[in-house]
Amino acid sequence: MKTKGSYWTRRNEVFCKEMLESIEFQQDKLALSSNDMKITLVLLLNSCRNSISRVKDKSKRTYYGKEHEFNNSREMAVALIEKENFLQEWFRCCEMYIKNDYKLEHRPTLGRIDHDKGYTLDNLEVQGYSNNTSSRMRERSSIECVAIVALKASEKLILLECSSGKKAIEKINEFSDLGVTLNMLKGNLTSGLRRLNKEYSVLIIGKESLMGTPEIMELPFPFTEINYEKHNSLISRPNDSVTKISMYIDEKDAVRIDWIDEEKTINYVNIIQGDEKDTWQ
Repeated sequence: MKTKGSYWTRRNEVFCKEMLESIEFQQDKLALSSNDMKITLVLLLNSCRNSISRVKDKSKRTYYGKEHEFNNSREMAVALIEKENFLQEWFRCCEMYIKNDYKLEHRPTLGRIDHDKGYTLDNLEVQGYSNNTSSRMRERSSIECVAIVALKASEKLILLECSSGKKAIEKINEFSDLGVTLNMLKGNLTSGLRRLNKEYSVLIIGKESLMGTPEIMELPFPFTEINYEKHNSLISRPNDSVTKISMYIDEKDAVRIDWIDEEKTINYVNIIQGDEKDTWQ
C-alpha cells in the first residue's frame, strides 16, 4: 500500500487492524470497502506522525516550535477518532479522495483552524489538501514582511517593511520601476521570495522568519548604500563596497542589517524604529 510510506512499522499495522475492527460497524454508512477503510486509517496515522515531526523540524519555520498536544502518533489518532464528528468527516473526505483516483487535491489532511496556534484537539479539523494549502497560502501572503531590492546601477539597497507580500511587490515597483510580479519570484514568504539577475536582486521574507535567525543575502555585484523607506534616509558605508549582508529582527522588533566584507569583519547598521536616527555601531 503506497500510502504507508517508508516509516510504517508493524506496530502501526497492528494498530490499524485493531482500530478497523472497532469502527467497522460504521462501514455500512459509507461507500467504503474494508480495504478503503484501512487506507483511511493509514492516512490518519501518517498525518498524525507528520504533524508531530514538523513541529520539531527547524527547517520548517512555519511549524517549528508550535505547540503539540501529543508525542505519539497512535495516541493522537485515537484521540481524534474519539473527537465528536471527526471520524465521519475524515471518512467523507477519504471517500472523495478514493473516488477521484487518489488525486492529491482531495487527500484528507489535519488542518489547523487557527494557524497561529499548534496541534491541539480543539484546533484541528478535517480539510482536503487543496483547501488546507490555500488557507495557508492566504495567511502567508498577508503576514508582515521585509523586502530588499539591490540595484547594480546605483550600488544601492532599498529596504522596505510591508504588511503583506502583495504590498511588498507594489512598494518594490513604486521605488524601483522594475515591474516585478509574483510569477517572477521563486520560493515563499517563510524561506524568502527571490529573484536574482545581473542588474538587480529582490528578496521578500516574512518578519517571523527573521526573528533570531539571520538571513544572509549575497549579491553578484557590490553596493555602498542603503535607502530605508521607513525614515526616507540614506545610509552610506564609509569603507569599500560589499556584496553580502545579514538581516534579522532584534529584541526591540527593529530590522537590523550587518554588512559583511570580504575579510569577514562586520560593520553593523542598526535600523531603529520610531523617530530615532539611524546609527552606526
